[in-house]
Amino acid sequence: MQLKDKVAIVTGGVSGIGGDASSTGVWGAGGAYGVKGTDDGFGSSIAVAASLTNASNPSPALQAETAGTGRAVEAIIDNPANSSAAASASTNGTGNAVSGSITNTANTYAAVVGSTKGTGSGVYGETTNAAGRGTTGQGTNGATGLYGLSDSGTGVYAKSTSGDALQVVGTVSFSRSGLATVAANKTSVTVTLAGVTTSSMILATLQTAAGSIAVANAVPASGSFTINLTAAPLSSVKVAWFVLG
Repeated sequence: MQLKDKVAIVTGGVSGIGGDASSTGVWGAGGAYGVKGTDDGFGSSIAVAASLTNASNPSPALQAETAGTGRAVEAIIDNPANSSAAASASTNGTGNAVSGSITNTANTYAAVVGSTKGTGSGVYGETTNAAGRGTTGQGTNGATGLYGLSDSGTGVYAKSTSGDALQVVGTVSFSRSGLATVAANKTSVTVTLAGVTTSSMILATLQTAAGSIAVANAVPASGSFTINLTAAPLSSVKVAWFVLG
């Protein structure tokens, strides 16, 4: 069969290519992938792209939903030289660019996952509207809205050239803060805390009225620090502490 200068449409595991405006443009079902896009190791084009240009369209550019135990959306970059985001979607409409939903309560995966071995972001969010948000995380019923984790790097990094790098509304808790008690007739207390070094900075302040007695200093050591008072109190006093570094 001669296909030179011809357009060929091949369907197999994928069906429903090219429907009307109210139907699915591409629909696929298969044992491994319903729909899969790949550059096959060649070229520099996008494997799968989702784009909406209708400004009144409230739908997501890309939507995935699963009732199973896997991820609704997963994007992976396996090229260390790739500086692009693993997942990228844009919309000119009024809906979400990407929407992922898991309806199985036993599913422990994330609804949307982006992973990269390159130098770019696994998942990237951006807005040019001052009232918008590049990325939003929301938790209900006691769930965590946004979670950052790293084995040895920075879990969450915040940076701003002229505004607030981090803005918090509500209470804040730190694992490297707490209360220590200096016993009656004692002038110091030692607190054991993993990760403290001799270069750590310790902030300490009395939480109990003790007359002229005050915190003299807080001296860091390897794995601990000692809070010293200017004099020994007649009754025990509490000292609040906060460790930096």
